[in-house]
This record gives sequence, C-alpha cells and structure tokens, in this order.
Amino acid sequence: MVDAYRMNDGRTINEAASDGYYSESGYTGAVKTFSGYRLNAGVFNMYVNREMRFYACVGFNEAFWPCLSTTDATVREHTAKYYAYDEDGRGTSNEPLNYAMTGYVLRKWYHPMDAMKGASARVMDKVYPILRYAEVLLNYAEALNNLTTSHTVEMDGKSMSFSRDVAEIKWAFNQVRHRAGLPGLTDDELSNSKVIQKLIEQERMVEFMHENRRYYDVRRWGIYEETEREPVMGMNTDASDKNAFYQRVMPGSAAIHGRTVDRKLMFVPIPRNELRRLPSLDQNPGWN
Repeated sequence: MVDAYRMNDGRTINEAASDGYYSESGYTGAVKTFSGYRLNAGVFNMYVNREMRFYACVGFNEAFWPCLSTTDATVREHTAKYYAYDEDGRGTSNEPLNYAMTGYVLRKWYHPMDAMKGASARVMDKVYPILRYAEVLLNYAEALNNLTTSHTVEMDGKSMSFSRDVAEIKWAFNQVRHRAGLPGLTDDELSNSKVIQKLIEQERMVEFMHENRRYYDVRRWGIYEETEREPVMGMNTDASDKNAFYQRVMPGSAAIHGRTVDRKLMFVPIPRNELRRLPSLDQNPGWN
C-alpha cells in the first residue's frame, strides 16, 4: 500500500526515482507544513513529496499526531517512533502484539482532536459512508472501459446508448485524481483499455483503503490468488538503529505468516438454510 501511493506530481515512486524526486536515502532537514499537515524534521525521504492521500491515510515512523483534545503534554503533539526500543517500538510494549508490525499504522479515520489517553482525551465521532461518490465515478469509468460494442438500454421511457467513450472515462476517473491534487489520465493511457483497467485497479486500492472494497474487487477481477500471494513486507521493526529500521523485510509475526490463500475463498459459502430451501442449488466450489 505504501508503495502504491503516487508522488504529488502524479508519478509512481519508480518513475520519480529516476530523477531523485523519490528517494530511499536521507532525512528531512526541517519541519514542513502543507494542507494543514505537518511533516517533521528527521523523516525518512521515502515519505517526502507524496500525494495527500498518503499523508491522510498512512501513519509512518516519525509521523506527527496532533492529539489536540488532551492537555497532557506527554501525549499531545506526539511524534510516533517505532524503532525497536523507542517509545512506540515493540521492545517497550506491555503486550506481545501491541506494536506496529510493519512499521506502519492506519491514519485514515483519524481526526486531529483524537487522543486515546491523557487528561480530557476524547475521540471524535466519525461518519462511515456506505457509498462514496468516488466509487460511483470509478464504477462508471470501469464499466465504460470494458465495453467492446455499443449498448442501448431503455430508462424511464428514454433510449440511452453506451460505448467505450474515452471522454466519459476521462471525465469520471479524473474527478477522483483531481480531488487528490493529481494530474489526470493521458491520451496514451486512454487509448489502451488494459492500461486503464490496471490504473482503475490501482486507484481503487488507494482511494478505498480500509473501506471494505479490496476484498471484493480482487475477486471480481479474478486476481485474488495472485495478489494475496504477494508477501507482506514492512520496515525492520527489530532495529534500534535509525538507518537499519528503513530496510524492507518480511515481518516475523505468526499473524502475518499464518495467512491462507485458498481458491475456494474466491466465493463465499451459500448459507445452508438457503440450500435447503432450494435443493437444486449447488454449494459454491470448495465448500461443503
């Protein structure tokens, strides 16, 4: 997920690495503030110049958490440090699994006032959307992109025709990109339906992180086995040294290594009561 977020100029991290705009060496020298977000001094350069959705969704090492509701100076305006024996590291936790296993935590749904402890600490109520307009737009773009011929439907007594209209795909997709402050699709990208499909898949993964969409997306795209077999990677949370921390490793947690990839999980099982009501209906493959 961390590598999937683009740079603030719209390029991928691989594209931006060619001229040094993305770097996996060195640290920030001064505090930077943009769009109300504070990027601390001493932050690894991997986290610099990223798109705003990255900062809104990902909590990384040395990230700044305002925690403004508490008056406790030890909690308020907190800088998270996940080095092994630092304040938030695994070596200082009272619970074996109560630490950032990959060196990252979820920041999405966080409000600057939120604080979990300290005098006057409180967590703001959040609104969890059932459906966001961004999903309507990306659904529409994906549906149009996968049309191979023109289709005519009747709606409210009117005849409407749909085809792979690149102007409509661009209109829908770009609204999501532009809201994130990124450039939209290019003409070269729009000319290739397979390229657009991959871009939609990447955009949905980033835009809807932790919104219960990815589980179903990879199944309907038929890429569940491929994506779920990718190893979970993270920073080296066993490291106390600052430079050693920023090495990609596979976390040594049983919670991660115990993941199961099974073809039958492409489908959910049909409830037994439903099967009894309709004896001619077969259970989904792999389920008894």
